[in-house]
Amino acid sequence: MKIRNGFVSNSSSSSFLVVFDKTPESVEELYNMMFPIECVVQCSTDEAMDSHEIAEYIYNLIQVRKIKMKPIQKHEFFQFVDMGWFPGYPNSTDFHKKSSSIALEYHTKFKHSILDKKADKEWVEKFKKVSQKEEEEYKQVRKEKLQEFVNNKWDIFKNKVCCSINLSDNENNEEAFLEHNDIFRNLPHITVNHH
Repeated sequence: MKIRNGFVSNSSSSSFLVVFDKTPESVEELYNMMFPIECVVQCSTDEAMDSHEIAEYIYNLIQVRKIKMKPIQKHEFFQFVDMGWFPGYPNSTDFHKKSSSIALEYHTKFKHSILDKKADKEWVEKFKKVSQKEEEEYKQVRKEKLQEFVNNKWDIFKNKVCCSINLSDNENNEEAFLEHNDIFRNLPHITVNHH
């Protein structure tokens, strides 16, 4: 766990599960897989990075972190997606409307939070009961959406050489650029965000 003193920015990290035809043996081979046409990767700002530099960075990252390239099992794919946000991930606030309404009503009536130690026990019990039910509903829907996503995407990864690459915008400027600029767009992949 990283602990920072002073100003802390809103950092993020993402995991990319990438499919390769085979394990790249060199930077040039990885470059040809990642960028069969492009020379420069441009982002929405004035930033750009040469695609050879990107391939070299990713190749070195794979070597230094000893990232394994291997076929994955469906349960491993499920675990990968389950690590963070995935397309179709339900918004938890959509499931906590009743408990939020109770908390707001309580605050309006008593002028302090329902989470305060001095909060009325009846209100607290009502809040906890509703909140727990909402959380169970949210977890069930999330589990269903996760399974649906995994089932829809599994054929892309089944019996293919895959590797998981983690990039974080608090590592360095290059990694921040790489995390947010779809560098694996020419390879089958999925992105799971950890914001």
